Amino acid sequence: MSIYEVAISLLIIASIAAVFVITRRDAAREARENPVSTKQLDSDISTLKGDVRVLRKDVDRMCEEMKEAPTKADIAKLEERIAGIGGHIQNVDEAVVRIEHILLTGAYAAAMAPAQPVRRPRK
Repeated sequence: MSIYEVAISLLIIASIAAVFVITRRDAAREARENPVSTKQLDSDISTLKGDVRVLRKDVDRMCEEMKEAPTKADIAKLEERIAGIGGHIQNVDEAVVRIEHILLTGAYAAAMAPAQPVRRPRK
């Protein structure tokens, strides 16, 4: 092996070593600049996973509740029934007004008075 071959081999080894040292130095500097450690990231990810599980349960529960919610058709039927009941209430209100009128005018007392025997004229 010639001296040039040895020199080139040493130069290649020195270059590889320099790249290794520079890479390690840059990695150490980046580690100092990055305040979040791997343990902290793992902890944060675990917390997020727990939060996602809780949210998933909440969404599932809400979906189940939505299955039991009334439909537009159900609400329309209820509105029709309420309108019908409103008509009955109006009829009852009118009847109460008539009864009050009868009681206040005394027409009830006259209607409830015993019938007077009919007198026939004498012949």
